[in-house]
Amino acid sequence: MNDTVRFQGKFWIQLVYIFLLPLFFISFCLVYNPFGIQDFYQMVGGKGFAFHLVILSCIQLLILFITRLLLYFISRGGMKWWAYAVWCIGECLVISLFSAMYTSLFFGKDLAYFPALSLSLKFIFLSLLYPYLVLSLIRLSINLNEDKRMESEKKEEHSAKFFDEHNRLKLTVLSKDVLYVKSEGNFIKIHYIDNGRAKEFVVRCPMKRVENNPCTTFLKRCHRSYLLNPSHVRVLGKNKEGVIIAELDNSPETCIPVGKQYYEALSQMIL
Repeated sequence: MNDTVRFQGKFWIQLVYIFLLPLFFISFCLVYNPFGIQDFYQMVGGKGFAFHLVILSCIQLLILFITRLLLYFISRGGMKWWAYAVWCIGECLVISLFSAMYTSLFFGKDLAYFPALSLSLKFIFLSLLYPYLVLSLIRLSINLNEDKRMESEKKEEHSAKFFDEHNRLKLTVLSKDVLYVKSEGNFIKIHYIDNGRAKEFVVRCPMKRVENNPCTTFLKRCHRSYLLNPSHVRVLGKNKEGVIIAELDNSPETCIPVGKQYYEALSQMIL
């Protein structure tokens, strides 16, 4: 799993946090009255609880706008999950600090700042942990799905696909695992590696179709009957009969004939 949280450089994702967190706080306080917050703020400064709830929510909105704007620019290249967790906890603490300042001002001499901070941590910090946790889990799920999609696309991009004469897909294998393709009349024999073992697959298909297939352009003509993956060529040389051959890295005893007209181009590829 990728240990980086990504927001795809889209500011609207940060707007979700900016508006959803204060909205959750308002709803949570009205419905559940966590830690008796309604009763506490009902006594503050002679104002009703709704007044204080609006002010506290506006404090959250302002702080989140500033911090999420900073996060938008900082995290455009991604951010480690642990760093993002620290950032979220930091946001909660900053919101609690300013909320405590607001509360102590309304209480005046009856409530000093640090006791007000203790109450703010209980009323606000603990309440906001719920939406932060849920939104982080959603972001984690989105990132995991993106990782799977990117991995699938990458694998698809590096796959060689072989079709028969009727354009029906018969074999899909990673490009790096294809050794060579041999023409045998109206058929082709695909030699490839699967789990460390050399395998063959026969398809009724003209060699020209494979050569013109965009998925198999990495295979290079080395003989009128062979297409070769240059990345698997260990050495080019001549056998006892003076025929130029390509010796493969996975199987030295497998020697592919190389036509003189293809030797120069092939030798440049394996340097």
